[in-house]
Amino acid sequence: MANDKLPTNNIEWDHLARKYNVEKRSLRMNLKLHSASNVSYKQYLLFRTILPASVPKTRFDPRLLGISHLMPTADQILNGPKFVDYLANIPAYWTQPNATWAGEDLFRTAATWQGHVNYEQNMGTRFEGSKEASVNAAFLAFLTAIAALLDQPIKRQWSTARRKLTADFGTPQRKRQYVAYTDGQLEEVSSHRILALVECKSGPRGRHSPGVDMQEVAQLVAWVKQHPAGPGANRRVLLSKDGLELYISVFQYGPGWLRYLNGGPAPLSPQLTTNDKGPPIYSYGSQ
Repeated sequence: MANDKLPTNNIEWDHLARKYNVEKRSLRMNLKLHSASNVSYKQYLLFRTILPASVPKTRFDPRLLGISHLMPTADQILNGPKFVDYLANIPAYWTQPNATWAGEDLFRTAATWQGHVNYEQNMGTRFEGSKEASVNAAFLAFLTAIAALLDQPIKRQWSTARRKLTADFGTPQRKRQYVAYTDGQLEEVSSHRILALVECKSGPRGRHSPGVDMQEVAQLVAWVKQHPAGPGANRRVLLSKDGLELYISVFQYGPGWLRYLNGGPAPLSPQLTTNDKGPPIYSYGSQ
């Protein structure tokens, strides 16, 4: 991969696009497309996205997710007795070897896997694939337990099934595409329509960057390309669990960028706002 950093604003993208001679090129042109886990730097630039620095959880804005109206319900659930019980019991379960889970059964599976993750973060010799599998299992078990606190019919569910997403930029003359695999997703129960993506890594994000950033952008682009109709007219969400760290990324885009993705003229450059030029990804991080 190139040594250059990923562009965080439109000025940086313009400079790097000129440097790598992709300013007027598109994903349909003569460039080898790699899978999301091995995306090249030129390919990443042609996604025409920018990645501002992540911001702390204290600056989380629910309006970016379109969930402001749901926040009172979320506060009520997370201040309820079952989640408060989980918070009271999880510290001892993490710090005491061979401890028995004394909390609600609802969180037993999540707590067990979280204990594995906490242990493995301190083991430098463990196989990375094993660590990532533990992070994935712990995160999705936790999200599933949280969802079970909702006192209503289940219409959405967190799934551990890895979904294949295909970004097809082919023409009648040439096949051009790449694939991306999720680590899980939030999906509708009836239609299995994807509502949010999940990506997990074995350890802290800094250890895997910028590769993980490029991979997640490629996943989001593939999701939009294969399923342009939703959810949300111009917004996609990806949850990242990197060891003990959690990030929520909000991918915003406008109709001009969608036209580019489908073979239209290339925008002049990405922008930091939701418009026709190109999408930013806003990431909220918490350790």
